[in-house]
Amino acid sequence: MRTTAPIATMLMLASALAGCEPGGAPRTAGAASAESPKSVVARLVAARGSRNYAALDALVLPGRASEIVEVLLAMDEFIAADAQLAEFLRDEYSPALAAAVSQSQLAGALDVFSRGVELLDEHVKENAATVAFTIDGALPAERAALRRVDGAWRYDPGPGYSPDLARAFSRMARGLRSLHDDLRSGRVARPPPAVAADRIIEEIRARLLPGLRMLPPPPEVK
Repeated sequence: MRTTAPIATMLMLASALAGCEPGGAPRTAGAASAESPKSVVARLVAARGSRNYAALDALVLPGRASEIVEVLLAMDEFIAADAQLAEFLRDEYSPALAAAVSQSQLAGALDVFSRGVELLDEHVKENAATVAFTIDGALPAERAALRRVDGAWRYDPGPGYSPDLARAFSRMARGLRSLHDDLRSGRVARPPPAVAADRIIEEIRARLLPGLRMLPPPPEVK
């Protein structure tokens, strides 16, 4: 059986380009101003978990929430399409095959929007701060940047969120949905179990390729 690592590697790269981070629950301006950087990031993590993306307006730098939400929604669309295909393959073949071709690990590669985020310490210097966190306990720790705006800490997403990135992941989601629909309808013949993993992985690569080609280049590091 071939490994799915080449697919996962390409998609993990795609999520890295997003520079992604999470959202949180809305509060009044007075409450937000009293929050520490770490508590703001905790609310971002909670907002991602509950898909409460409207909360991002109060938690990120002014004018930046919409671009983050667009990318997160596209990633959610991709993850849902992957889950739909995996469920079909579990029913038609086996849980082992579904797990072998699933790209669900992408849900753990979205920076502070990832599953399994654990917040560590915060560091504040004047009007800038960072919050260290791990994803599934992996080291070294990542760091989220925040800036103080009108007395309240706001998450700074940095460069990387782009309409092109959202469109790329939406296109990849359509590719996975089309494979699911084609397998279910018989437009693509269901391969026999002995070669199913290899054949389906090749189909996944082909369906993801148009979206992968749409990915924007990574932002320049200055």
